[in-house]
Amino acid sequence: MIKVKDYYVPETDLHFINYLKKYDNYQEAQRNRAISYVEDWQFAIDIGANIGLWSKDLSKYFDQLVCFEPNPMCQDCLKKNINLSNSKIYSCALGEKEEAKNLFIHHSNSGASSFVNKTKIGFKEDKSIVYGEFPKDTPKINATVKKLDSFNYKKIDFIKIDVQGFEINVLKGAYNTLKTNSPVLCIEEDDPKNSLIIPFLENLNYELVDVIIKEHVFKKK
Repeated sequence: MIKVKDYYVPETDLHFINYLKKYDNYQEAQRNRAISYVEDWQFAIDIGANIGLWSKDLSKYFDQLVCFEPNPMCQDCLKKNINLSNSKIYSCALGEKEEAKNLFIHHSNSGASSFVNKTKIGFKEDKSIVYGEFPKDTPKINATVKKLDSFNYKKIDFIKIDVQGFEINVLKGAYNTLKTNSPVLCIEEDDPKNSLIIPFLENLNYELVDVIIKEHVFKKK
């Protein structure tokens, strides 16, 4: 790993290295807007924590933070980037069911690693993203997947989910947690016109209260 400004980054992750050389923070506007809807600051969960680009700030703002990140290279950086005195890191992923599943590891952008065989391969003339399958030689790791419901968390104030197309799976495995808790949710959604996330959350009495680029913020009515 290498250190770029205030962040430790995997040395193969050219995307975040180049970004952090240019900017001091990652998605700061999205994060600040999302947490502006939070009313209590006791407990937050970061699902798809990566190297801690959100967790670094969340570990300062909340009394307690739990991070889920299955990529070992990211875990090592995450431990160095966040406040470990009030944070816990789980090396598993979250999904709809308990299973072992292959995680595609993007060669130069750890944030693009995914359980879904879909990655960014270019842009159209209107600057919209073109997606395709990962190259056949893309390395994979076997990751443990658990359900958020299995952790039986109580009184959650904020949850951020960014898992590269696996978001609806995470939510299905968190159904009971979301039914009995009322955290503000910030979820990356690439295709809101065909969203499975929005109707799923509406059935749990959530409403969409803000959109900041791809980050969608939900709060219970």
